[in-house]
Amino acid sequence: MTSRMTPIKPYLYARSFICVMLIICLGIANCSLPGWAQNFSSKGRPRRSTGGASRGGCPQTPKPLTALAPIAAESGGKTTQTHPSFWVYVPYHLSPTTLIKLVLRDEADQDVYEAEIAGSVLSPGVVGLTLPAAAPALEPGKSYTWYFEVYCRKNDAPAFVSGWVERVALNPSIMKQIEQATPLQRSDLYAKELVWYDALSTLAEARRTKPDDPSLNSRWQTLLRLPSVGLDPFVSEPLIDCCHPQ
Repeated sequence: MTSRMTPIKPYLYARSFICVMLIICLGIANCSLPGWAQNFSSKGRPRRSTGGASRGGCPQTPKPLTALAPIAAESGGKTTQTHPSFWVYVPYHLSPTTLIKLVLRDEADQDVYEAEIAGSVLSPGVVGLTLPAAAPALEPGKSYTWYFEVYCRKNDAPAFVSGWVERVALNPSIMKQIEQATPLQRSDLYAKELVWYDALSTLAEARRTKPDDPSLNSRWQTLLRLPSVGLDPFVSEPLIDCCHPQ
């Protein structure tokens, strides 16, 4: 496995500044955010779930390779899914020959799953990676770390980014509401329960189906701009169909 000690990038300070400004905004005027946003942005003890990206042999870009995951809140790394989807902003122009990997490690830092990803001609944008059925199911109550690695040059170290994830179980009454809800309502319900990955994935998949829906686009922007998330620079990046683990 490649060493994954990630240096702190100046770009992270910009994200922290965004978080501070949004917190001030929330305290003064509530910023017209929905009720669930207050809960999502204020719970969970601080814990960095992403650290920007190690660039490896990839070119420098205006925006770095970035996991779409909360920057500080421990409550942000949750999913109800056995095989969740992870979302990453990829700033590189890739080709089918570019080597990409998805790696999942357990709490003991042992590999649980590693796979090469079938790439495609890719322009910069946000990509989703679903843990395939062939991978072990996430066990409830256990934390995992996932890594997305891009080998821009075959013999160089990869650019990579990481996030953490924990599978949780929601109250059956909440799950019944989610099952009966529209995609927008489902995302709001997941966010209210602090289930980050499901809230994000629900919105992303809905936006793929209806890319011009103003309600979906507005909620996407709201979710990424939350103080504990700090992903404001990526709210307008396109969703790219790419990257299916083999």
